Amino acid sequence: MNPLSVTHDRLFVFAGAGMSLSTPAGLPQFPWIRDELLKQLDLAGYVPPRTGRLSEQQEAARGLAPEPFILALRRSRVHVLDWLRETLSHGASNAAHAALAQLAQHGAAVWTVNFDELIESAAGIGGLKVSAWPHAPAIDAQLLKPHGTLTGELIADSEQVLLGVQVDWQARLRADGAGRTVIFVGYSGRDLDSSRCGMTYCAARGRFCGSTFRFPRMSCGVGGQCYGVSTPVAACRFQPAVWSRPAPPVTRHGTLCCGASRTGWYRSTRT
Repeated sequence: MNPLSVTHDRLFVFAGAGMSLSTPAGLPQFPWIRDELLKQLDLAGYVPPRTGRLSEQQEAARGLAPEPFILALRRSRVHVLDWLRETLSHGASNAAHAALAQLAQHGAAVWTVNFDELIESAAGIGGLKVSAWPHAPAIDAQLLKPHGTLTGELIADSEQVLLGVQVDWQARLRADGAGRTVIFVGYSGRDLDSSRCGMTYCAARGRFCGSTFRFPRMSCGVGGQCYGVSTPVAACRFQPAVWSRPAPPVTRHGTLCCGASRTGWYRSTRT
């Protein structure tokens, strides 16, 4: 079967943070977010350099996963979620956002773990019916956001992620993916909750298509056939983005004392 012949209503598209990297969106990914937060918290010595040898602390910081890092900051009473909302509220929709908005409006199942609302902005006057965690997915939702959205609540730390995707969201994910052609756009597959509960299921039950933007860790052919796709989504070419906007200041209560070692991330707070 030629994937180019698939109709909108037989497509399942799952989008990740890589989609919002290209201009004019230009939103930063986790390495920049990690480094900026470390600098603002007077921990610039932990920021990994772009070149050269890394110290033990820099090696540990480079290996930090987003969710445990966010959890440590929240427990230390750093207002990291407010900072994320401010940081990710800039930028404009790019060609990939516009393509996904059009697909959703024409019957494709479109999911994203991105907090930003650039797909919604790209939908224009007609808009999209959006369902975002923690609310249950609506039957008529055109865009599904299982990690929440900027103007609502967010799933951002490891405690939340390890709880897993709620049963009603799992059921909707399986229903949307079953029997459809599945495309991943800018998605690394590193979200424990999403990948664990449904990505493999969708790929096995549907026809799995690798996209132009498929990250190296995302494998194809899980119980289905793998295609290179040149649909409107995959035809968009991402350009490297340079984050040039001033970062918002991060606020906190007390003095944060934290660091990294080979055994993990530690933190404490002095009020």
